[in-house]
Amino acid sequence: MKNLLLQNALTILAIIALLGPTESSANQEIVGNVEGKAVKSIFSKKGTFVIYIEKEPESLDPLVSTTKYSDSVIQFMCDSLLRKNIDSYEWTPALASKYEISKDKKSFTFSLRPTLTFHDGKPVTTADVKFSIDKLMERTRKFAIPQLEDFFATFQKSEVVDPQTIIFYFSNANFKNFEILATFPIVSKAYYQNRKVAAFKEEAGRCAGPYRPIGHGKDHKLYLEYYSNWYGSGDPLFKDQFNFANIIFKTWNSESEFKRHLKKGEIDFFKIDSPDIFFPNIGDIKKYPKMEKIQVESKLNRSFDFISWNLRNPIFQDRETRIALAHLMNRVEINTKFRKGFSKLAIGPISPRSDFAPEGINPIPYDRNLAIQYLRKAGWSETGKEGLLQKKMGNDRLDFRFTLFFADPDREPYFLAFQKELKSVGIEMNLKLLDWNHFLENIGSENFEAVYLAWSAGYGDPDPYLLWHSKSSSNGGRNFISYKNPSVDDLIERAREEFDRPKRIKIMQKLYQKIIEDAPYLFMFTELNQYYLVNTHIKRNADTANYDIGLQNWKVQ
Repeated sequence: MKNLLLQNALTILAIIALLGPTESSANQEIVGNVEGKAVKSIFSKKGTFVIYIEKEPESLDPLVSTTKYSDSVIQFMCDSLLRKNIDSYEWTPALASKYEISKDKKSFTFSLRPTLTFHDGKPVTTADVKFSIDKLMERTRKFAIPQLEDFFATFQKSEVVDPQTIIFYFSNANFKNFEILATFPIVSKAYYQNRKVAAFKEEAGRCAGPYRPIGHGKDHKLYLEYYSNWYGSGDPLFKDQFNFANIIFKTWNSESEFKRHLKKGEIDFFKIDSPDIFFPNIGDIKKYPKMEKIQVESKLNRSFDFISWNLRNPIFQDRETRIALAHLMNRVEINTKFRKGFSKLAIGPISPRSDFAPEGINPIPYDRNLAIQYLRKAGWSETGKEGLLQKKMGNDRLDFRFTLFFADPDREPYFLAFQKELKSVGIEMNLKLLDWNHFLENIGSENFEAVYLAWSAGYGDPDPYLLWHSKSSSNGGRNFISYKNPSVDDLIERAREEFDRPKRIKIMQKLYQKIIEDAPYLFMFTELNQYYLVNTHIKRNADTANYDIGLQNWKVQ
């Protein structure tokens, strides 16, 4: 069982020896064998960095990639118009040397650097920028991506002024419009427009980032090489960044191999996504003297899990009822017993360390007596023949009974503990485990009373529209519980139109506080901490930056 748990945590890990920096008379180093041919690097003195990821990327094509495993590779290969400073979170130049936002915040002008080239040596122009955004729109229409549908619904046109200047026009003002344009990877129109197959490996990713793909071997290694003509090579803005000659991504599936190579120190970096499973199975880190275990916190919003109440159901329409339910979940005990204490109690739909989190908000504590008081205030004051709380609804009496749908069997122990607490005060919660497709069908048809889910943090600054605006309770929005609060709607709309981040933070703090007070979800856990293993020969200027770990600033000693 322990072996299986570790495999679930690692999924597919690869273990290979670190390819140390050695120089020949030609300043070249053979970094691997790809399909029978030696792959060489001409920047060997900068060192090779080996990153282990859980699963092999399904594609290196930014136009079609959908997983974090692909994105972990693409981020080193494909640059966007702008970047975010990982300490200040301010916009900084990337492919675009400058940008301009119109006074009405409905049009955005980007000016490219004058001497940009893709990895194949061809110049980057605004025709490539337009092509990339057009392809993003095609993908959004084809797959109905909710996060982007609203963006493209207000998109009017793009205007290529000259090879270095392009303008995008929208019908409304929304900070996300600018963010999506600024951060989407720009690809080569000449390379992609006639290709019919997108899921390549070594040939894929005709981008203009600091690293280019040079091979994909049968050994499940992906090889990246520093691109000497990358625009950032001589830019002071990128001084002391992207210091590796080569980056190798490797995946594997053997627990014994992982432990053996971990002990030898043949891992440079491994991000731990499931510490509650990983650490109990891997054992004391002291067994691996060449590796360090690092725990960090950042200001980025983190994912959270929750039980959501169908607010169309009369049982859950009173705020006092929902707060009472939250008081009846002993999250401290669940975290200690089942999550090994690695999680934090969620305060709401925002990480407590996020810039957008309201100040002075604490998680709702387990308090059975307080829960009973709230239940009485909500009208649940009588007990029926079955020992269940009842509430008068017109001429009828409603028993406090509902069913919780969930699709993750590993979470069932949480709900059994919660079920026991609810029963002690006269509430019956039935549990129903569904396969993922049936689970989604029930949510889509609004055929549920309560469901367990988790939302990922997403990229960039949060936009609560899809989850919490009343208009998102229909037309494919994610407000499937039908949460409606006019004050929250107004704050969401104001926040979307505010491009000044400090001002938007203040608006968002108010709207998140209102959502937390309404308790539309039973907010359960969030992961404030990030954990990773790093080799002791890797020189880090810091364990983490404010908004990212910051691998691009590390070096091989």
